[in-house]
Amino acid sequence: MKKLKLLIHIIFFSKKFFKKPKKVQILLFDNIHQEIFENFFKNRSFDGFDIRFNEINLIILIKAIFHKGFRNILYNYSVQYIKAVDPEIVINFLDTRIDFYKLKKNFKKIKFISIQFAYRANKYPDIFQTLSQKKIGNLKCDYLFCFSKYVGKEYSKFIDTNIISLGSFRNNNYFPKFKKQSYKLKRRICFISQFRRQNSDRGLEQINKIDREEFYLPEKISLPIIQKLSVENNYEFGIIGCSKNNDNLEIDFFKGILKNNNFNFLKLKNDDDSYNNCYESEILVFIDSTLGYESISAGKKAISINSRKPYFDVNTGFGWPYLNDLKGDYWTNEHTLSEIKRIFSYIIKVSKNEWDTEVKKFRENILNFDENNSQLLKILKPK
Repeated sequence: MKKLKLLIHIIFFSKKFFKKPKKVQILLFDNIHQEIFENFFKNRSFDGFDIRFNEINLIILIKAIFHKGFRNILYNYSVQYIKAVDPEIVINFLDTRIDFYKLKKNFKKIKFISIQFAYRANKYPDIFQTLSQKKIGNLKCDYLFCFSKYVGKEYSKFIDTNIISLGSFRNNNYFPKFKKQSYKLKRRICFISQFRRQNSDRGLEQINKIDREEFYLPEKISLPIIQKLSVENNYEFGIIGCSKNNDNLEIDFFKGILKNNNFNFLKLKNDDDSYNNCYESEILVFIDSTLGYESISAGKKAISINSRKPYFDVNTGFGWPYLNDLKGDYWTNEHTLSEIKRIFSYIIKVSKNEWDTEVKKFRENILNFDENNSQLLKILKPK
């Protein structure tokens, strides 16, 4: 059935080209986030290729079918595409793409680099659960840049690679640029949205295989409490949106939870808007959003109400795999009034020096901060 769907997609829906791919030094495996990274590689020739078959190079497709037939067509298409481009480096920003780690064995002279794109947890279906269950062997890449050395150890259980603790590529890139701008820190407490539109590819009736109603239970209970505490402490209350095309649905979703319009909804228009909105806010609140973790790494004050129901029967605390504590000074696994008040009280009272100490520990163990991605640039530097 999957092969039939793929064939129908290729024939009727994909955009087709009939020309040789251009030669570049750095080739991006999966071009879905290409626009985010183009400026980073401006000193090297750089291009991406579409592994989702929305765009197909017919020359490469014919070669792949001629050599291996229709079996494992995506893998064989990728091999032939890389051979045609002959780059120095193949780089991957979707670390959960297991097929990427199968390619290195075909190209001894080409560097394969993977970069962790989002926070990983053991309570939802994710790359570690997939690799553990399927027991896929012979996975390799030259370097894997991850959020921390501890999550790097998890990757090393399944992938033969050199681990480098980089932190978040986007956070490392955006925050130094933001600091150079003239801005005024706003007396604002913002909640980081994880809204997913119903009946879309990203958010159907279930999210991470959890019923939608149950998935958003932390928001429904916590947000009215956070809004009330913010107002009582003379803070503006805002919500940092995450939908480019569905912001009206997202606004209505939060209006339905809060039963009022007394919040500032910060729209996502460009890829860096969510980061800038975080950096400008005095305090941030999140459930288990990657952006929340990134914000702490950037030095922002934040609290985590890490009470989302797990899919797997595990008691996962904040900061996995380094930490697995269910409660701490600025995080909790309960969305009760008393627990939310406890961590809220801490974050508005903690001194700058005390928080800087927390951030230092956080960077060392949970999500590193490497300004301007210096470690990655070092590896990418031409010899």
